[in-house]
Amino acid sequence: MLPFQVIARRRLADLATKFQLSPYALVESGNGTEYKNFNSETVFTVYHDRLDTENSQGLEIALGIDNAIRELALPVEFGADWFAQLSKTIPQARGKSPQFWPRIGIRSEEDVERFEEAVQALYTATPKASVASTDPTSNNSIQQALPSIDERVLSVILTRRGQPGFRAALLKAYRSTCAFSGCIDHAVLEAAHIVPHAEQEDYRTSNGILLRADIHTLFDLQLISVNPSSGRIAVAPSLSSQYKHFHGMTLQLPVENRDYPDHLALMQHYQSWRARVDA
Repeated sequence: MLPFQVIARRRLADLATKFQLSPYALVESGNGTEYKNFNSETVFTVYHDRLDTENSQGLEIALGIDNAIRELALPVEFGADWFAQLSKTIPQARGKSPQFWPRIGIRSEEDVERFEEAVQALYTATPKASVASTDPTSNNSIQQALPSIDERVLSVILTRRGQPGFRAALLKAYRSTCAFSGCIDHAVLEAAHIVPHAEQEDYRTSNGILLRADIHTLFDLQLISVNPSSGRIAVAPSLSSQYKHFHGMTLQLPVENRDYPDHLALMQHYQSWRARVDA
């Protein structure tokens, strides 16, 4: 291990200790250390091996942002904003696991200092109550759920087919296969935005998932989602057995790592799904 890597790892270990995060060596790969909170959920993992070329002399940190903000009772929007600010000062690294966790590269002492300051800001933030969404369902079908959904959302659902370029990119990324069901019937495969098009015009493949038409509707209605920490599909209990069997199945990933679903976008969608289920 290089001298800078040793020094930086020691400082990050001290940072974890300051906020009562416990270290766990990655036994299987042997290339890093996880730091977990009292809920035994990983807040961040420090890697010293198998790094992007530009980070080979330093470290990479994978961030379990959703675990941290859940522990601190902060709204999901705070986590997204926190990482957005962090990535302005520390370079992002390529994700390397199906957990979709965002990574940053640590290449200098200044990067370590910036990360220390960011974690300090995260753990001293004032908790705010998340705004819970109203549960739109009391029955087991899409048709019964639709009347109680905001008209703006319905408009997006009904007009989403008018995005041929976005759909073509996702068809290529997902090998013309529904990421949830494995369906290969080209005519019923649609491009689902993770962050809704009505909220943000983002046509990157990382903000999309290729889904069968009916599953796309349920995804837009936040009745089906993906747990960003595990990559497993989450289905609302109110849905019928036709969809419940997807619950706990692993999302099928694109061919290229760069097309993987954006972790923060998934985190926001999943939190909205949880709010509906818990309402």
